[in-house]
Amino acid sequence: MHVQMDRSWVHSTLFSTQYVNGVNEFMDFIKEKYAEDDEILCPCTRCLNQKYLHQPTVKKHILMNGMDCTYTRWVHHGEDISVHVNEVPASVSVFDTDEGSIGMAQTDNNVGDRLDSLLSDLQTARGHGSHDSEPENGNNDGNSQTSFLKLLVKEAKRQLYPGCAKFSKFSFVDYSDLDNCPVCGLSRWKDPQRKKIPQKVLRHFPLVPRLQRLFVTKEGSEQAQWHKLKRQPSEKEMSHPVDGEAWQDFDREYPDFAKEARNLRLGLATDGFNPFGNFNTKYSMWPVFVVPYNLPPWACMDQSNLMMALLIPGPCSPGKDFDLFLQPLVEELIELWKGVHTYDAIIDKEFKLRAAVLWCIHDYPALATLSGRTTKGYFACIHCDKNPLSYALRNKIAYIGHYRFLPRGHRLRRNNEYSGLHGTNDPPGKFTKAELLAELEKVRHVKPGIKQKESRKRKRSALDRHKTANVKIWSRRVCLWDLEYWKNLKVRHNLDVMHIEKNICESLVGTILDIHGKTKDTVNARLDLSDLRIKENLQFRDEGDTSEMPRARYTLSKEQKVAFCNFLREVKFPDGYASNISRCLNADGSKVQGLKTHDCHILLQTILPAALRGFVDKDIYEAVAELGNFFKRLCSKTLNKDVLVQMNEEIIVLLCKLEKIFPPALFDVMMHLPVHLVEEALLRGPVQYGWMYPIERRLYTLKRYVRNGARPEGSIAEAYIADECLTFCSKYMDDVETRFNREARNVGFSNEEAYGADVFGHGVRFTSAAELVYDDGGLDQMVWDELEREEVSNIEKTIRQGFQTWFRNLMLRKNTDEEMVDDDIFSLACGPDLRIKKYKSCIVNGVRFNTLDRDKNKKTQNSGVISLGTHNSELIEFYGNIKEIIQIDYNGDDRSVVLFKCDWYKLDGRNALKDDGFYKSINVGSLWYKDDSLILATQARKVFYLPDTRFGNNWQVVQTFDHRHLYNEYCCDDQEEGIIRTVVDEPTTEMPLNRDDEPGQMFEASEISRLRKERPTLVCQSECEDGDEVFDDTLEEYCSEEDGDALLEVDSDDE
Repeated sequence: MHVQMDRSWVHSTLFSTQYVNGVNEFMDFIKEKYAEDDEILCPCTRCLNQKYLHQPTVKKHILMNGMDCTYTRWVHHGEDISVHVNEVPASVSVFDTDEGSIGMAQTDNNVGDRLDSLLSDLQTARGHGSHDSEPENGNNDGNSQTSFLKLLVKEAKRQLYPGCAKFSKFSFVDYSDLDNCPVCGLSRWKDPQRKKIPQKVLRHFPLVPRLQRLFVTKEGSEQAQWHKLKRQPSEKEMSHPVDGEAWQDFDREYPDFAKEARNLRLGLATDGFNPFGNFNTKYSMWPVFVVPYNLPPWACMDQSNLMMALLIPGPCSPGKDFDLFLQPLVEELIELWKGVHTYDAIIDKEFKLRAAVLWCIHDYPALATLSGRTTKGYFACIHCDKNPLSYALRNKIAYIGHYRFLPRGHRLRRNNEYSGLHGTNDPPGKFTKAELLAELEKVRHVKPGIKQKESRKRKRSALDRHKTANVKIWSRRVCLWDLEYWKNLKVRHNLDVMHIEKNICESLVGTILDIHGKTKDTVNARLDLSDLRIKENLQFRDEGDTSEMPRARYTLSKEQKVAFCNFLREVKFPDGYASNISRCLNADGSKVQGLKTHDCHILLQTILPAALRGFVDKDIYEAVAELGNFFKRLCSKTLNKDVLVQMNEEIIVLLCKLEKIFPPALFDVMMHLPVHLVEEALLRGPVQYGWMYPIERRLYTLKRYVRNGARPEGSIAEAYIADECLTFCSKYMDDVETRFNREARNVGFSNEEAYGADVFGHGVRFTSAAELVYDDGGLDQMVWDELEREEVSNIEKTIRQGFQTWFRNLMLRKNTDEEMVDDDIFSLACGPDLRIKKYKSCIVNGVRFNTLDRDKNKKTQNSGVISLGTHNSELIEFYGNIKEIIQIDYNGDDRSVVLFKCDWYKLDGRNALKDDGFYKSINVGSLWYKDDSLILATQARKVFYLPDTRFGNNWQVVQTFDHRHLYNEYCCDDQEEGIIRTVVDEPTTEMPLNRDDEPGQMFEASEISRLRKERPTLVCQSECEDGDEVFDDTLEEYCSEEDGDALLEVDSDDE
């Protein structure tokens, strides 16, 4: 029996007659279903059917708190689901609770139009059913009924499978009524007997409306055209992807697309992550982001502009079935390439918006998942398709012999005994477009979905280990090749500099500090030297019943390790530059562990070379310093094309130097990839637009969205939609603090337009309390000296000494004669107030500065400064520390000058400054210019100082750096700034690689002899089924925890 009940009372005013009668009606309904003593769920606005309470208490809660207005069917209180309810129209606001505001629902006269619109939407739907089915491959143009019927016939002939636990396929229409997958027979539902909950739910966030949303505001439309309308192009400098060869080649290939400035260039980014943050729980979820590159540099990779298009569910990595989940996005990209009508707020008209994907961003294992190309084994390098540098060692594949990239006749190519490889092989080759398409044609038949499990690994003997002709490089043709322009792109997949730096840093630190499980200098690595007949002084030495593994020069002694860790403990970084790296030291301070990716970024480029300069020999220190220098220049916000061409030659020589020093086991594919990084930078532009840092930050944000551990995907999807909606709405809320108008942490204030004199427009914001001091005039004279030197630097001393009095008298006389005098000039002439203010901290142009005394009690250092000045008629850089921050007021009206009083370190003399080509060491025990210690706050640039491990306590290493959060609209930081020396290819005296000051590690001679004779059979991957890993094994292949001193043998039985 169907009962009609009116529930509109839930929106009435509390305690009104209609509301009280409704509550009584609800309680009468409860009495019919439950006994008086039974506890029931409370549906008030606070409890929300989450708490069981006694019936009188429930009535009280509803009367006091109100009824949950969304609870219109009382299914939790015994009501049948089939009962018809007069629900409140959706257009009525939940917050309109005044009596009489609800009334009866009015009849909608446009029901027919709404139904026609609904049917039209169903015809053009993109294929997402109630259980996230697979989308249609075709696009319905909607121009005629005939075209639509043809599309239906075409789709009816295509076999679609219901989604099962083994990723076969998701259903759309054809098999929507089936409960089992027709391919593997597994159930489509988690529990077929109860609620039909699908095994997998792909959450698709439509991309087209969000790209159109970029143009609904004038500010957004201007930003989307910044690359063409506001950018000032430079022939040699690259600060944006538009400056790269890949973007420009795409414009030449598709001129119709290039002539419209509003057409969008996009990037696809993805990676797997564990939403629980607990590595004991294996769970891998894969979001797919879209990055618009038309925006200016400071907005390109901002989190608010990273659009999540797909959320691929866990707990398993999609692997080779990634294409199946990517199809909805690819179909949208095909539609965007054809064009969609979009409103532009600037011209107040519609235009045809098109978009194209330029490249993908991911880490290296995810590259195999997204591209279908192997990233393991002999062809792990995606740029070396022919005759790669891979060489099978005892327990791994190394990439040695980088001399092959050198020009013929090069000294290092002729003398290549250090690598153990002989010959004059040409550098590895790369597939042409025709060859690549032919290779992909061979795997066109490979489709995503469940297949019969086959063994993917086979054994290779030592004689067969170099035969790679039959190795399968491509496992499948991914659906991205369905994009018309994909085959013409210069950079389809970026090498992730972030993880490359991390892996190289961990390998170097682990080997130099001889960390168990991280070092590459293992027993097998020393046996590789015997096999290759290289580095004889590092090979095992048999002495009776024992065999000695000599200590290498590139490893630190126990005392040096302690000193290295003490160095890390004493390091202080500037505010916002890096985390406190001393937290990575273990309890006894003798081991480095738990380094994050950004820690490795800073450690490799700056800290590691500075620390090693006092512990290792010159050739080792220079090689590591050159490597850090290479990455420092590569990671600049602005790249110089000529410098990049030079770096492309230098990195080859540098890798050859490293091969001379370190064992071949160090040179995995991560150590090899820097050879190709410069080439990619020339095509793409700065690395900031192709590495994983912004993506990892976004993944961290998604991880914080998880509130329901049983449904992490649903939690993330709901929170993401809410966040994106609020972000968009916040652009219209100028009077509310949002992420767009919220002041940054180190923001100053702008007063440049308030005054005519630049000296008053300093924009300094003080972050500490002021100390009032009465000056007797001595500081006044020092200020005048500084201001005169700023304005008239070459004036003679005698004139400068009398300028202050003459200028003051002149301005007073003009003011008395009622002549027009600029207020700022008159204020300067009158001199400063004798009451000055001293501070301990301030912010200048977005940079935080502290006094030296304030830094002593902090974990950061912000007192180091550098300023240009003249010494003996020569312009030089002065280094020092801030001693006092002084503000001097002039004639009221908020006119003030901010000065830094500094201790300047002496730079002339033999024992004052030492420069080894990579770092400058300054003797901080001697000062100069004590009577001329003031500079304007705007003249200072921040530096920081590191302990000097070579020269001792009174010496410190000065480090310049660039601030990540500061951008110049047209010209960013200078790539060559702070870079002193590049790689120099010069003959050096060969030194023995072993060290005699410490005894080597002893082993049983019989065990070493057995290992020499039994060269382990290498397990090689014959097919590139990288996607078969169940979980995301990011970096596992390249930073193995098990590559330690343990002597492991490979099982010879077939798997």
